[in-house]
Order: sequence, then structure tokens, then C-alpha cells
Amino acid sequence: EIPTACIIWGYLANDSVDILLNYPKLGGYDMVLHHLFFQTCCGLAGLINAFPFAFAWLTIGEASTPFLNWRWFLIQSGRGDSWTMVLVTWMFALAFFLTRIVLYWTGISKLWGSQVNYAINELEKPAWAVWSITAIILGGALLNVVWFAHIVPMCLRGGRRGSKKATKQN
Repeated sequence: EIPTACIIWGYLANDSVDILLNYPKLGGYDMVLHHLFFQTCCGLAGLINAFPFAFAWLTIGEASTPFLNWRWFLIQSGRGDSWTMVLVTWMFALAFFLTRIVLYWTGISKLWGSQVNYAINELEKPAWAVWSITAIILGGALLNVVWFAHIVPMCLRGGRRGSKKATKQN
């Protein structure tokens, strides 16, 4: 629905500005592209008024963000080596896995299986917009897998980021 897409777009726009103003401290090029593509996706879906189911599960994926922000707060406040950091990192990983891997990929199977053809053939939505949205969503799913591949080792290190110095010592 257009209002939902606008709310999500606004949230992402706010986050994007914050990331760009603090680049690269709050996120690298992957985070910038993630926000840019998701904003494009929201704009297109809102414009053609399609894919409300997809936006429901895409938005639920943001449930991992508070844990990511909490991690950042702990690091910035000098508590990056605390037991709280370990707990929050595992909570972040669990939320990320459940929402951005399990739910996201389940949603893609439903999207690919029925919603794309329905949007083009039955609702007569522009095929270029439908396929663009679908491609962006699939790209986001792949990016989530790449990110999760970095989250798992972070959990195994007790929430601490890896460093070249630490790697050389081991």
C-alpha cells in the first residue's frame, strides 16, 4: 500500500542520511547500496501499488536493527568487551537469521511462485516495474546471506570484530 511504502521509504531515507553523514563509520558501500536499492524498491512498489505481502516481510527484517544499534552503543560507550555485548550480538544474530534469512527467503519463494505473475497478468502492473522490484528483493536476499556470513564469526568471537592485528597474533 502506498502509505506503508512511504513510511518505509522515509525510515530508510533518514537512515541513509545518517549513514552518509557518518560514512564509513556507520556502514560501508554495501549499507549505502542496501538502503538505496530498498528505497528504490519501496518507491516503485508504492508507485504501482503492488506487493504489500513482500513489504510486510521486508519490513519485519528491520527487527534486527535495534540489536545492531545496541551493539554500536556498547562499542561506543566502551563496553564492547562486556558480557552484555556477547548477549546482544547473539540476539542480533538470531533476529537477523529469523527475519532476514528464514522469513526473507520464504517470502521470496511465495513472491516468485505466484505474486510476480499475478501482478503482471491479473493486476496488469508494468512488467518492468514488477521485475525491477523482484530483482532488487532478490539482490537484498543475497546481500543478507553475505552479511550473515560475517555475523556468525562475530558471534563466535564473543561479539568482537575481527582485526588484522588479532589475526596475525593467532
